[in-house]
Amino acid sequence: MANLPAWLVDSRENVLKTQEWHNLTTNIYDAVDQHLAQSHVQYFTDLSDAEKSLVLERAARSLKGTVNGALSDLLDKGVNNDVSRSLLKDDPLETKTDIILNKVCEGIVGLLRKWPDQKYKLHAFLNQSLPQPIRFVGWNLYLSNANHRQKFINDLANNPRNVLSPMDADIQRNCDSLVRTLPLAPDMMDSKGNMSAMKAILSYFHSLLSNKRDLADSEYYYVIPIVLSHNPPLSRSGYFIEFDTIIMSIHFNY
Repeated sequence: MANLPAWLVDSRENVLKTQEWHNLTTNIYDAVDQHLAQSHVQYFTDLSDAEKSLVLERAARSLKGTVNGALSDLLDKGVNNDVSRSLLKDDPLETKTDIILNKVCEGIVGLLRKWPDQKYKLHAFLNQSLPQPIRFVGWNLYLSNANHRQKFINDLANNPRNVLSPMDADIQRNCDSLVRTLPLAPDMMDSKGNMSAMKAILSYFHSLLSNKRDLADSEYYYVIPIVLSHNPPLSRSGYFIEFDTIIMSIHFNY
């Protein structure tokens, strides 16, 4: 369970020790044995994927509520105990609520990185404002493209000038002038990393256009939320796009 917070790993271990979990696993084993006998099949692995899912769903349905209740209680205790230890040891400036939210975000991000196929569960946040760490990992899982990313890496390695537009300086000036007009100007302008990343993405994008047309204002605006989603936030002192190509691939796949 590497890269998962200790409180989350401990909560998992505690769930496995509960009577609710024991009842669930017993119920599943009994249901599987019964289905195999009725189907005259020797091994569970011989069932089709649809049959496996149906058997497990039926077996878990009656106990799902009690298991979820136990899981919720243990997760609540786990994260609160961890927060209490942090408050005693670190004397942080954030409120307890902020620390809890940060730790929950850390847990969600860790789970998504470990099991990216579970990204569909992010639908629970539909129409909700996502904390930056979750937004970044969500966009990365849904929008990043390994082919786009590798192409940029190859172009950069072959000749760094290949990733720059002939209009690179103009694109930089346009970034500066357009961003100044936006409500979020301080978030962008106060960070050289954000501005450098914005220009780098647009310059590379423009270098790939066959007609080398001028970029529309909308294409400039469109890059900003991608840059601001980056977690951790890009360095205020500077940014080298070759060290992190994730937002580049997100832009090209968006």
